[in-house]
Amino acid sequence: MMNVRRQTLSSAEWYQTLFDSCADAILVMEDNRFIDCNEAACRMLGADSKADVLGTEPWEISPELQPDGTPSAEKQAENLAIAMERGTHRFDWKHRRLDGTTFPVEVVLTVLSRGSHTYLHASWRDTSEREQLELELRHSQKLDTVGKLVGGVAHDFNNQLLPIVGYSELLQSELKDSPQLLEYVDWINKAARHSADLVKRLMAFSRKDTRETEVSDLTAVVYQLSEMMHQLIGEDVVFSLESSSAPLHVNLSQGDIEQIVLNLISNARDAIDSGGKITLSVLPYDYDTEPEALLTIQDNGCGMDRETVERVFEPFFTTKGLGSGTGLGLASVYSLVKGAGGNIHVDSAPGAGTVVRISLPLVQGKDAKDAGAQDTDEVSRASRPRDASKVRLLVVEDDIYAGALLRTALEEEGFQVTLAKDGLAGLRAADSETFDLLISDVIMPDMSGPALVRELKARGKFSCALYMSGYADGRLQAQNIDSGETPLLRKPFTPSELIDRIWQTLDDCEPDPDCCR
Repeated sequence: MMNVRRQTLSSAEWYQTLFDSCADAILVMEDNRFIDCNEAACRMLGADSKADVLGTEPWEISPELQPDGTPSAEKQAENLAIAMERGTHRFDWKHRRLDGTTFPVEVVLTVLSRGSHTYLHASWRDTSEREQLELELRHSQKLDTVGKLVGGVAHDFNNQLLPIVGYSELLQSELKDSPQLLEYVDWINKAARHSADLVKRLMAFSRKDTRETEVSDLTAVVYQLSEMMHQLIGEDVVFSLESSSAPLHVNLSQGDIEQIVLNLISNARDAIDSGGKITLSVLPYDYDTEPEALLTIQDNGCGMDRETVERVFEPFFTTKGLGSGTGLGLASVYSLVKGAGGNIHVDSAPGAGTVVRISLPLVQGKDAKDAGAQDTDEVSRASRPRDASKVRLLVVEDDIYAGALLRTALEEEGFQVTLAKDGLAGLRAADSETFDLLISDVIMPDMSGPALVRELKARGKFSCALYMSGYADGRLQAQNIDSGETPLLRKPFTPSELIDRIWQTLDDCEPDPDCCR
């Protein structure tokens, strides 16, 4: 049996060991100055030895102001007085490392007496991680509040935009010989599109948008955007692009990627003067053995202070002048990146420029191959002959303005159209006539679109269907929509977008071999 020799420590040695090995910083103060500290305190402050700390007062190793705007020297006197009066005091504080960077700590001061001397025992706990979690929680709560507000009005707003977008497109085709009138209609269309885009962005960054994710090649989309980015940046700014030669498939649509990149490039351009530089790179990156795509945008512009960096992803926060920005751009970028399972990090300082790094998990296997095959499928479909006059459509829409627009646009294309004002009316129409395609709003009074589809299936009258909806939140999920079986078109859409989706839907289900050819 092996003998174990135990070392016996004196009480003083034992307490010194505890003092030195504690993970939290421990310091001892007398007459407002530090007279002892452990190794953890030195590490927090970036000090090589105790000599760099001892003899200083707390305010001397702190930024000039504390977070509430009070000078550190004044705040120190206030906290020490409270501790001496109560015997103990707990509070938050900002300290400064020897390299000039700051960090937050929770401080606990305890009054100790030994003979005629009075000391203060101070313990610090780094709260950087806690502050970051609190920041993310506040951000999430703001997004949730905005999401509830937007979700409540998105449906009605999108329904009203549908006829505006639709009729403006129809007018454009009729006014080709009237350039001035055509320009007016074009501005109406642009304003409606911009309004629809604002709703989509609000729903996206509030994470209330339930649309399915798409897989796209980040490398290819960024390359396609390169010419547009040159035009956006201008000739007075040096722009460089470093891109991977291999495909980098991520869970974002082409439109989402364009929104992310153009938002960040535009912000970088606004931050620099003539002669500045913007660098964009899209490269593969292995993080903890998991392959990712790393998108980096760097500029040498004016930069941002820490307080601004902490708020850049907040909805409606902007540093631009009145009328120059909505404060939705970076909030949308943040939500799109998070929704794709990625992370975004901003490094910036006044006068030192800004670096935005976005990491996105790569999609492997079948999903990545499917993304590359989609374009070929679309070309094949588009080459097939079409005859709208042979297609019988049942359109179910409870909004009178949207319904009128749908009937007009589809009949002008040549389709045979029956319009029903709600699900029950649609059911009666289907009982008396056979249709090639049902186009139905999702959420309606008395009978919803999905309920109508289920009833038609039960009666043996179901051919194929296309849903449309102005909602973009959990109310769609509550309808148990199987988007793999029944496609969904988001309002507002143009007549041409609807017609393209009709042909696509008919191709996918082909209820009647003699239809549509």
